[in-house]
Amino acid sequence: MLYFLLSPPAYSQDNITPYTANKQQPNTLCTTGEQSIFTCFTGKKTASLCIKESRNDLFAQYRYGTSKKLDLAYPETQRNSSGKFMLSTTPYPGGGANRIRFVNGGYNYFMYDITKPKVDSDGQSYPIFMSGILVRKNGRNIASLYCDNEDAGISSIAFDIFNEESFDRNIDMSGTALPGHSP
Repeated sequence: MLYFLLSPPAYSQDNITPYTANKQQPNTLCTTGEQSIFTCFTGKKTASLCIKESRNDLFAQYRYGTSKKLDLAYPETQRNSSGKFMLSTTPYPGGGANRIRFVNGGYNYFMYDITKPKVDSDGQSYPIFMSGILVRKNGRNIASLYCDNEDAGISSIAFDIFNEESFDRNIDMSGTALPGHSP
């Protein structure tokens, strides 16, 4: 599975105190005093991008795992961490895509939400929503997790926080679904 992509145990804001689930907010991996920018349920695991303002600095950390054990926390320390995440958007007729990207150990991780128009058999158009996490290495999609929760999406706050970058439109965000996770 994704074990080869995961890092050592996670640590909280100051990289001294181990992450503790008892301070966790419901339905996210963010702790008390943090805000979730993106939370995605992927079967038995959750991914959350959490932010917290402290001492005139904005901390940001991506977490993946369960409330009992994190498999990945990036970056390990949250000092000056918001600059490690980049935001990109792609508008198109009837929808658009938002992505937050970070690089960890040569792997590019994309948290995304996509709105696309779909036309039914009666010719009526309606939006469909998709969100997930795509992992790429050396220009290839190597893992894709789709969010099971309908409210998974990138919070509008992300547009005020993260630096924007242009996005390569040739990247297929649908990726390759892992067993047990369908689009």
